[in-house]
Amino acid sequence: MSPKVDFAFRRLFGDERNEELLISLLKSILKENITHVQVKDPNLLPDFFDDKVGILDVRATTDAGYLIDIEIQLTDYAAMRERVLFYWSRLFTSQIVCGERYCDLNKTISIVILDYELIKCDGFHFCFHLIDPVHSITLTDVLEIHVLELTKLYHLKGQDKDDLLISWMKFINARSLEELQMISDANPTIKKAYHALEVLSHNEEARRLYEAREIALLDEALKMQSAEEKGREEGKAIGKEEGEALGLEKGEAIGLEKGKALGKEEGIMLGVQETAKNLVSLGMDDATIMKATGLDAATLKTLRDSVSL
Repeated sequence: MSPKVDFAFRRLFGDERNEELLISLLKSILKENITHVQVKDPNLLPDFFDDKVGILDVRATTDAGYLIDIEIQLTDYAAMRERVLFYWSRLFTSQIVCGERYCDLNKTISIVILDYELIKCDGFHFCFHLIDPVHSITLTDVLEIHVLELTKLYHLKGQDKDDLLISWMKFINARSLEELQMISDANPTIKKAYHALEVLSHNEEARRLYEAREIALLDEALKMQSAEEKGREEGKAIGKEEGEALGLEKGEAIGLEKGKALGKEEGIMLGVQETAKNLVSLGMDDATIMKATGLDAATLKTLRDSVSL
């Protein structure tokens, strides 16, 4: 099984028997001294797979009282930032009931491991707090959100290859059995995770659920891709129609302006011709009339003939 699939991730790090693995992973991310964690809802609900788009996250409480939620997400959601904050807020507010004090609310940490790029800058691990950037003041430390991007792991520069966090992320993101083995051989705790994953992979019922989850995630990704493509095609069609309408509108406007210009020119010409006719009637010679009006000899002859008629 790939630990990147959330079913395997939860069974690996959400099992109470694997407390050492979860502590090691959390310490590598949070850089906190954690000695004990208590997993919430360590067992998968039997009806979970009726909900194909549900979240298989790991929720735990540390010995310091911190509430932690770890989610692994393979699909690129358009509103991922808002989604992360929404789920953090639900976990944060779940601590308190009517009659309790706000000061009793404990620090709540969301950890999101993504298989795509969300933050458009260097680095693969980002930590967010409620901070006033102008005065560098933290409003409160109860909010902490970590975003880790697996896709950037193989483009890191100047990172310590022995860094425990990088090792854990490469274990989660391993693309082959050989890569899993190589990473686990470098760290005894990760080696235990590899053996736990090996045992899980040979469990027939777990394998069935894992494959069902893989199919559900693939179906969800294909639905999103299909919806995006449909939206793109509809957008092109609407854009084409709007473009044609704007083109016609612009064409009409250009025609109107040209018509005005032509009408103005024709009006000036008619005025010049009337002036020429008046000068002919007064008996003025052709050379003087052409000089005064700018008309050529042929046009003036036509006008003189019309006056004589």
